[in-house]
Amino acid sequence: SCCETGWRMVFDPATNRLYGAGSNGQTKATWYDPATGLPMWLPNGWNACNIISGPCPSACPNANGEFRHITRAPNGNFYGYTAVGDGSGSNNVSTITGFDPNFANIYRSCNVPPSPYWTIPFAPSSPTYYVGCYYMGNGIAASNCYIYIYTGSQVQKFDINYPSLLGAGAIAGGTLLMNSGILADLMNNFYVGTQNGISVYDPNFNLITSAVTTKPVYDMAFAPGNTIVACGIGFVGVFANLVQTGT
Repeated sequence: SCCETGWRMVFDPATNRLYGAGSNGQTKATWYDPATGLPMWLPNGWNACNIISGPCPSACPNANGEFRHITRAPNGNFYGYTAVGDGSGSNNVSTITGFDPNFANIYRSCNVPPSPYWTIPFAPSSPTYYVGCYYMGNGIAASNCYIYIYTGSQVQKFDINYPSLLGAGAIAGGTLLMNSGILADLMNNFYVGTQNGISVYDPNFNLITSAVTTKPVYDMAFAPGNTIVACGIGFVGVFANLVQTGT
């Protein structure tokens, strides 16, 4: 293994661990010691294929992709969103793969929007990876009831207890592959970054409120005082009066 790559990381207060999506050769999900930042490997590593029980094709044929997104749900479990098109010819399906803090399989869905492997512009001979070219940085969020997938222009809603698609909605001001940042609160509302701001929707895809940003949003996080921190290329800001409930 040549690399330690974490496309996305999330902290678990219950175990005092940092969980990374896309680590050690990029296909794995692993956890890190937050005191040292060192990866703490599990036997044989854990990628989208071997987190599930049994051979990968039995659940999602041609879906052994790299974890590019990860989120921690209120139920204490983790949900990763995998990329497609790694050049091997054997990975052409994105998945939502759910696992508990010990990496035991709890969830698997193949019916999700494809998450591209390469950045934009597509340059396989000299690929670059940087948040802001596409939504690899933050394209999944989970609430009490739902898992949300964000493509930059659309949000898809999945049942958190059973891998079924429940609905989808277009995001005003969002651009496919060119926006990122999605959060979900305890009341199942979700928050997305767009080309010109942050928008808040209820679980039925009705717009609740929004805030304007100076540049496109690529990542977001809940912050103290019921605020949201958002960033993009060349800006970072703290936004109040958006959070609808405790997070």
